[in-house]
Amino acid sequence: MTIPMLVMSLLFTLALLLSIAALAVALRTSDRSLLRRFIALSERFTEIESALESLQGRQRSFAARISTLSRSNAPNGAAPDATAPMTEAQKDEWQRSMNREIALRRTR
Repeated sequence: MTIPMLVMSLLFTLALLLSIAALAVALRTSDRSLLRRFIALSERFTEIESALESLQGRQRSFAARISTLSRSNAPNGAAPDATAPMTEAQKDEWQRSMNREIALRRTR
């Protein structure tokens, strides 16, 4: 082997080692970036889950209030019979009482 061949071989080896080192750094940086993104997404998912639970609690509370309202407007405090159809007069009265309740609760 001649000197120019050894120099060329050494340069190729050095270039190969530098390429491998650069690739290792790029992969490590990419892993860190992906890990940060994953952590951010995980935190966001937890926030969304918490908001969903809060909304479900509000929905249950709202449903309970509606149920209480419908029971309080029924005769003798009894819940209206869901199987018995309401007459037009009963529907109108129920709608008037609901509108009155809504108006009173908004003005308080």
